[in-house]
Amino acid sequence: MKRRPKKKAKPIKQVEQDATTRIKVQLDHKTLMVVHSMSAFKMWKKRYPLAKVIS
Repeated sequence: MKRRPKKKAKPIKQVEQDATTRIKVQLDHKTLMVVHSMSAFKMWKKRYPLAKVIS
């Protein structure tokens, strides 16, 4: 029985982002997420009135 040749792993591209482009948001008492702009936060705030910015 022949074995398949191993595939080379693709390099992972790392996107350089500074801390100002990532905003941690708590939507409700257990849901946390990261948004990349305040306009995105405003959209989530409409859906989750209790949403607040953590950092």
